[in-house]
Amino acid sequence: MTHLSILATVSSRYAPSTGVTAEELDDGMCLYHSGRDEVLVLNQTAADVWQLSDGELDLTGIVRQLAGIYATEAEALRADVTAVVDELAGKGYLHEVSESDRSPG
Repeated sequence: MTHLSILATVSSRYAPSTGVTAEELDDGMCLYHSGRDEVLVLNQTAADVWQLSDGELDLTGIVRQLAGIYATEAEALRADVTAVVDELAGKGYLHEVSESDRSPG
């Protein structure tokens, strides 16, 4: 089995891919990808990463937001956040947002 990694960079921004729907659970989130006919259940931490992956925040911004929520150092979260985004993007649940896709700010 080949492991696909997109190796997200700190300045990359991600958003939910077309065909993905999310349903909040008591302790996480359930994602359904219609193009893959696949369901993925996220724990609360991964669900928080998913919800912050709105195309506006880059990975550094997501890490900073989560560090504030969890009252911990950003560096302690960076590798885990990157791994979650890599997995979700690698499976097609998130896609990288280009500069031209972003709303003017």
